[in-house]
Amino acid sequence: MEGGGELQRDKYNVLMEMFRTSGFTWDDTTKMIKCERQSYDDFYENHKYAKGLWGEPFPFLDKLGKIFGADRATGASCENYVEAVDNLHNDNETIDLDKDGEDEEEEKDELVQSAQSSPQLSKRARKEKTSMGKGKKKMSEVIDLTSTFTNVSSNISGFMSGMNSHIETIASAFTTTQQHEQVILARELHLDQKQKELDEKKKGLFNEVMKIPGLTRVEAMMAAKKLVSDVSGLTIFYECPDDEWKKDFILNLIYSDLPPFN
Repeated sequence: MEGGGELQRDKYNVLMEMFRTSGFTWDDTTKMIKCERQSYDDFYENHKYAKGLWGEPFPFLDKLGKIFGADRATGASCENYVEAVDNLHNDNETIDLDKDGEDEEEEKDELVQSAQSSPQLSKRARKEKTSMGKGKKKMSEVIDLTSTFTNVSSNISGFMSGMNSHIETIASAFTTTQQHEQVILARELHLDQKQKELDEKKKGLFNEVMKIPGLTRVEAMMAAKKLVSDVSGLTIFYECPDDEWKKDFILNLIYSDLPPFN
């Protein structure tokens, strides 16, 4: 999932850079980049992650914008799971230390006031008062600790809920992008195969024409010259069932532009 998330971020960043490049626009109806093919080819030379964006929809651009756009907007202020818990833990430790200091000061004040108002106060009474102060301090610590765990649990729950939403969005976008890339790859492989077959036919064209009986060398050269630049004509020539068909097709091809005899 981490690799899929990085791929989506890279494609999103490439799209954003396209928007800042002259000649590129966004069609919100088809969810596709609009530009001239030459502009896209020039851009692709320097941006490998732009592969597959030409003529293909990118339906999750808005959702990914909310995720990756928010990350750029907040920058260093964004907290991950560990940072959120550590910051909360440090805040509560500071609060506990402050409370401990306040309790100790209150305890000292109470002892001084007791000594001034009742000089004959017994040691037993002073010990009881001290025990009450310590009990109050321990109760405060228990309350603070309970509050800390409650706050941490609440923050973790909210953090994980938001992360689950982001992960689901990225996973959905990643799956759709993979499907688009598979279609593009299959189409490119098919086109490559067709081009290889066409190149092979062109290489052997002149020999095929010379094998046809009844054609002069001039007619064979004229036919080869026309067919090598005419893909549809080349296809028809190779689909002719026998040499007679090929001969008639070639004669019709090379003499079709000549004026009729009177």
